Amino acid sequence: MIARYWHSLLFAACIAAPVDSPRADNTAHVLDQFLDAYNRHDIGTMLELVSADVQTMAVKDDRIEVLAKGREALRKMLMEGFEAVPSTRLAIAERIELGQFTSILEKAVWESRGETRHQCSLSVYRVTSGKIAAVWYFPSQDCE
Repeated sequence: MIARYWHSLLFAACIAAPVDSPRADNTAHVLDQFLDAYNRHDIGTMLELVSADVQTMAVKDDRIEVLAKGREALRKMLMEGFEAVPSTRLAIAERIELGQFTSILEKAVWESRGETRHQCSLSVYRVTSGKIAAVWYFPSQDCE
């Protein structure tokens, strides 16, 4: 019987938990700063907001591929990405915070051959001690 209502109980526990804790506010602030720096292509500020051993990973079916491990690898990845698509910008469509994890539905917008392109993806950020420690990127989907 409990298994049947487990999701409802879990949901009730989550909505009853306080969401205005300083930690939650700090996490949101760190991610807002990171995405703002992304939109300005300010790699220096982005690197200040991540831990020294940050990892970015792509989730693909039943495996996880490490894209960058450490600040220098992230710097290289960002530089290559911004050079390849200089018009890229991100917006947050939705955000869900749970402790040190924040799920973000990101909408990327860029110009390609005179057309505006859109793509959405789910990313999960882990923020510890005020720094982004890990990011998991899930496969992108077309969106508008």
